Amino acid sequence: MSASIIKSHIRRVSGSGHALEHVIIERSLEAPFMEYAVNYRPPSQHILVAPTEETSLSWSPDGRGRRKEANFSSADLILNPSGCFTRPQWDRETSFILVAVQPKGVIQVCDELEIRTAEVPERFHFRNGALLRAIQRLMMCFDVAGQPMMKAREMELTLIRSLVSECENLRDGNHRLSKSRLEAVHAFVLDRLSSTITLEEMAKVAGYSNSRFLLLFRNTMGFSPHQYVMRERIEKARVLLARTRLPLSHVATDCGFSDQSHFARLFKRHTGMTPHQWRCG
Repeated sequence: MSASIIKSHIRRVSGSGHALEHVIIERSLEAPFMEYAVNYRPPSQHILVAPTEETSLSWSPDGRGRRKEANFSSADLILNPSGCFTRPQWDRETSFILVAVQPKGVIQVCDELEIRTAEVPERFHFRNGALLRAIQRLMMCFDVAGQPMMKAREMELTLIRSLVSECENLRDGNHRLSKSRLEAVHAFVLDRLSSTITLEEMAKVAGYSNSRFLLLFRNTMGFSPHQYVMRERIEKARVLLARTRLPLSHVATDCGFSDQSHFARLFKRHTGMTPHQWRCG
């Protein structure tokens, strides 16, 4: 057992060392009621702590003021962002997985996902199953001898993506489109139902890249933008069939279908009835 690379006052049982590009991960032990040196500095990395047993923890920015306190289980996590002072104190010797993530690794993943750089918040006590599993799986790569480094590097990337996702959850309302952005997309679609509507156009209205918009829209609505547009076309067709005597070919055109047969086929798929049956019913 040796000193932690991440925090020198902590004992390291096992870990990655500097084998990974953006992450250091360690299985660690920390004594209770640790006293911190006067010149203790905030971390330059984002720090994640995953307790592996039930324990209690308190912390405060300066170690002397009002402290936050909470009971932790092996399902709970702590996130201490880069540059943030925290002086945690366990109520007894505690084992946990300690993770340090370089900020440039977070920036790299944000660029890959085409999102603005995620702000990493301080989170004293929270749960995120995907992030916890990523931490545990990466730790296992170094608990068991002979694991291929390619697997560890894949898990390193998964961990950073999960961290970015957690930060995005806080910023974007649990990975969803805001009400105002959704309303803007809805108004755009209703105004363009007789025309071709592309994913790129909808994403532009919402203010996101195509891939980011697709993710947020699915999480918000439960189906894809294409399915949403089709539902709106079918709904408009229902109204026109019920309230007007327009020929079916005109209804098809007004609702953005390529031709009457295409319209009839999709209308029956969605409603279980042909346009003629709907109108007569």
